[in-house]
Amino acid sequence: MNIINLKRKNQDNPLDIFMKWLEPDIIKINQSILNNLLGSEPLISDLSNHIIGSGGKRIRPLLTIACSKLCNYIGSRHIELASVIEFIHTATLLHDDVVDDSKKDEENLQPILFGITNLASW
Repeated sequence: MNIINLKRKNQDNPLDIFMKWLEPDIIKINQSILNNLLGSEPLISDLSNHIIGSGGKRIRPLLTIACSKLCNYIGSRHIELASVIEFIHTATLLHDDVVDDSKKDEENLQPILFGITNLASW
């Protein structure tokens, strides 16, 4: 009876390989977010720093740049598109949390972080 060894010879995590493949573009997306909001209103500048510093998954921008690579796209507009997608996603989260006056817990303090305490309900 033959025993099949299903262990991979290369023990790298597939997600780590994927992220390393996209890393140069991820850096460009982060820089694009900061550049596009630099010198704006202080609230918007704080928001851009929060987007970058939060360490979120950024699934939408990752999928955008992965698709561009898989389609052999040559250019830089995918960076702009991925940044815009992240802006829209963040705006919808803030809209849900702030404008809709949703209840807050201690781990979700966006209204407090951005000085909109009159809209934060506890």
